[in-house]
Amino acid sequence: MPIYDPVESIVSLLNGHSVNDVIVGGRFVVRDGGLVSIDEGGELIEKLYDVIPEIHGKLSNMV
Repeated sequence: MPIYDPVESIVSLLNGHSVNDVIVGGRFVVRDGGLVSIDEGGELIEKLYDVIPEIHGKLSNMV
């Protein structure tokens, strides 16, 4: 398959499982497939529960 635009090919052909590391502002956010800047078990879950009602309300208004 010819590749005319390598960036478009990466975006189209790969998925999140293809990403091992993410660096933002010179700091690792994801390293070896795991979040390094957020406690996935506690802090992240608490933040998600805080915003779920707002997200649910916005989604309900879209339908």
